[in-house]
Amino acid sequence: MVRELDKNLIKHGVVKDPIKPTDNLTGIPFIRAFDLRDPSGQSEYIMDFYREFDKINKKFQSISALEKRGDFDEAIKIRQEIKDKNELYLISVRDAIKELNSVIRTIYNTKEYSPDEKRELIDIHYLLMIKSAKRGLDYINNKVEVEQEK
Repeated sequence: MVRELDKNLIKHGVVKDPIKPTDNLTGIPFIRAFDLRDPSGQSEYIMDFYREFDKINKKFQSISALEKRGDFDEAIKIRQEIKDKNELYLISVRDAIKELNSVIRTIYNTKEYSPDEKRELIDIHYLLMIKSAKRGLDYINNKVEVEQEK
């Protein structure tokens, strides 16, 4: 439905048709048979990171709910748990992933680059998103330490 809406908006001149990036290699039927992987926002690392981040995000939501109810002792306890586990770091990982996604949308919509240049830039940014998500997951799973502010 969204594609049809986009086509109609472009057809009637409401929005300009952006120069689309070159297709991924996996879009080509013969090459798809080799099961190549192109970077994308649907990467397993990114999806797993958001699943884990949602669990931690619920703690933040609980703090707000507890404070509204006047249960400040419990809210302080959860805040301390978040601080002890340095889970605030994960907010910066999530923000980095969101910012990279914004850059990808900008690249997609700009007319400054050729389709091949767009594909290369988009793939690079997806790889950065995937690396950020993997680092966040490694941190969650205690495989990597983040230097705490002093």
